[in-house]
Amino acid sequence: MGIMRRANAQILLDGADITAPLAPYLQQVTVTDHLEGELDDLQITLVNTENKFLSAGWGFKKKQQLSLLILSHYWENEFEATQIAKAGIFFLDEKSYNKETATIKAISAPLKAKNVERSKTWEKISLEDLGQEFATKYDLEYQYLPEKEIQLKNLMQEKETDFAFFSKIADEQGVKVKLTYNKLVLFSEEDFAAKLPTAMVDMNNVIDYQITDKSDDIYDAIEVTYKSTKTNKKETVKLTWAEITGGTVEDEPEKVLRVEAKSKVDDMRAYAKNELEQANKWEIEIEITEVGRRTIYAGCTVMLVNSGEYGGKYLVTTVTNTLPGWQTKYKCYKIKAEAK
Repeated sequence: MGIMRRANAQILLDGADITAPLAPYLQQVTVTDHLEGELDDLQITLVNTENKFLSAGWGFKKKQQLSLLILSHYWENEFEATQIAKAGIFFLDEKSYNKETATIKAISAPLKAKNVERSKTWEKISLEDLGQEFATKYDLEYQYLPEKEIQLKNLMQEKETDFAFFSKIADEQGVKVKLTYNKLVLFSEEDFAAKLPTAMVDMNNVIDYQITDKSDDIYDAIEVTYKSTKTNKKETVKLTWAEITGGTVEDEPEKVLRVEAKSKVDDMRAYAKNELEQANKWEIEIEITEVGRRTIYAGCTVMLVNSGEYGGKYLVTTVTNTLPGWQTKYKCYKIKAEAK
């Protein structure tokens, strides 16, 4: 008889391993890794037998730190040693209880970054320095990966949380923000899309998939109107999708994305390019469910095969791992021709 593969979650609370005492009550662990726009999150569902998790000594406290590891045994073959995949560091955010279950939810950011609204202005600052300011404020490690230097001006945070505000400002410049493992990371989505695939995905072997191929909300061109700080007049930047992807412009664009923008940067053409790319990137979207895979994470690229016209390279934007049993579900979009 062959050795049966298995996987389990290892859970640490403020650095202490609590896997063994939780094991008899553990119903499900779900961890979601987001590339952009949202904080990573962890949910632990426990069987609340005889109100176990309301009794003394079993309570979780908000703001405590939870760490998750995924341990797999003989997962790829019967000769493979135990493998450990780090799944993140989280801060306990919400607890809920009923007669049957206790549910613990945690997010990847210090809670103040998510919950406390602030107001502040910056006359001039670089995006890199703005990120360093927030990282220092929350005692986070910091990594700025984009090669380009981005200078910003006339920034105003008006009753917004730091994470929401900073993510919005970075996104307008084509830069993504991720909070993971107590580290604030800024990166270019283009750079991630250019990476070699970490996994080959055979659509004949997946558990399930859902393909969405859109024609609505896909644009032929963009027109950005803004007030120039140099001329103090309204100016317009126009850019076609064909110019971005290296195609030829044969006809007048049929569908144009029109944007009113504040001039926070001097390069409005780069701003227009980013806005159009963000609008069009979800033309072909696929959600795939597989047996647990360590090589799939938000920000990696995968190569789809046995998928007809939908074959090719995709950028993974959201990954959800569920235990026990370990399934990996992820969303990705098809990478188009390299932008010019």
